[in-house]
Amino acid sequence: MKTTLEELKEAIRQLIVLKDGNKFFPDLSLIYPGTETEWRRQHLNDYVNQFIDDLIIVLTTENITNDDIRNQFKIGLMRINRLRPDVVDKQRVCQYFDEIRMIIGFENINAMLEKWLKR
Repeated sequence: MKTTLEELKEAIRQLIVLKDGNKFFPDLSLIYPGTETEWRRQHLNDYVNQFIDDLIIVLTTENITNDDIRNQFKIGLMRINRLRPDVVDKQRVCQYFDEIRMIIGFENINAMLEKWLKR
């Protein structure tokens, strides 16, 4: 996890850039065809953005623990489950969550993501 104030500021800046970007559109470099409908794309985008907002709040709280961050990842995945995404969209969600994990310098969450993918 990012520990210095400068590292945290940079991580938050990168999270905001990701949040402001277009997500769930076709991406040939990832062999991702995009979502089936505009409605689904918008809702998946909204849920990922909400996860980013919630994570930024947690990251800027005092005495944050790894469990606090891990719980935010779990909550974010549970929200996305409401949409009942197909396997392809779930894989793309996992890529976004892993990108977010790397931005904040958090521990590996592959086991959590794999378990979520199989649901």
